[in-house]
Formats: sequence, C-alpha cells, structure tokens
Amino acid sequence: MEKKLQHFLKTQNLELKDKTVLVGVSGGPDSVALLYALHQLAKENSITLIGITVDHQLRGQAAKEDVNYVCALCDRLRIPIHIERIDVTSYKQASKQSTQLASRILRYEAFEKWMTYYEADYLMLGHHGDDQIETMTMRLIQSATSQSFQGIPAKRPFAQGSIIRPLIYVTKKQIYDYCEAHQLQAREDASNDDHKYMRNDIRQHIIPKMKE
Repeated sequence: MEKKLQHFLKTQNLELKDKTVLVGVSGGPDSVALLYALHQLAKENSITLIGITVDHQLRGQAAKEDVNYVCALCDRLRIPIHIERIDVTSYKQASKQSTQLASRILRYEAFEKWMTYYEADYLMLGHHGDDQIETMTMRLIQSATSQSFQGIPAKRPFAQGSIIRPLIYVTKKQIYDYCEAHQLQAREDASNDDHKYMRNDIRQHIIPKMKE
C-alpha cells in the first residue's frame, strides 16, 4: 500500500515532506488503511499527520464505538485526533436535504474548519477505486451526460490547500487485504447494507456483475 501511495503522489506531482496532512478517519477499512500507510511514510518524510473523525450522531452506540476505535488507533500510532460531532438530523430538517447530502455538507464544513485552523496543506480521504465505479454508475443512471464520466477527482482545491484521495486507484479488496496483513480490525458501517440508499443497491447488485 505504501508503494501505491508513493506512486500516486509521484504521478500527481505531490510532495509530502515537511507538509501538514489532515486525514479523515471514520474507522472503516478505507480510512484506516490510508491512515496506517501514511503513518508508515511519515516515519521517513517528516510529515505532520492529524486525524479528524466526524460523528454524525445518526447511529447511536455504534457511532460512539467507531469514535472510540479511531481514538485508540491514533493513540497507538501517536497521531493527534480531533472528534467533530455534527447534528445532521436538525440540519436536514431545517434545510430539507436528504440525510446523505446533509451529512456531506456538515462533514466538509468540519474538515474546512480544521484545515484552516492548522493551515494544513492537504486533507486526505479514503475514497477508493470501487467508490469511483459506484459513483460513475450512479451518475449514469441518474443522468446520462458527459459529466457522469468525470467521477471523483483524485485532487481538488479545498480551503487553503487541497483534498487528496490517494486510494482512488486502489480496489476495495486490496484495502481489505492490507488491513488483514497489518491486523487492523477496522469497523464496518451497518448503513452500507441499507437498501434505501441507491449507492448500496449499486454496490451489491450491479458492480459485482460489472467486475465479472
């Protein structure tokens, strides 16, 4: 995974040495693998890593356990961690947004706040290759335009720095294999199996056929 990260950084002309990098860590396999791999690279590159975990306050005890797991992992790796709690329910009622959109808006507001606070160079997120396929498929179903093929950007401006998605060319299976190899017992979000979300149907029923 570290080699894949290094290759990604090289192709994107990104230099991490002496940079401040915020990492969004949900506790799931994707963000945990990203954090751990960056921690390995940081040992030799003088990278300042800071973890940010967002509690959307939607999943009760499970969400609290996610936060506890992230805090314990960051403590073990000696990476500072900030917990941001957001009130998605109140915001979505006031704005009449869907749960997913309301969550995204508040989550990125929290990210921007900490990016600005630390004057960070990069915010790194754990979106991966399977997320890219799901996103493009969902957009094609909703609106078959040329924009549907743009997908999730590997890099884009954000706050005073950039959002970077170093795992965008890595598969979900590779992430699971990496977590298993390093005994990273990441958390699984039960809402990923909820069929009321279109993305979950695409993930479970359409993507496997496409991969075949």
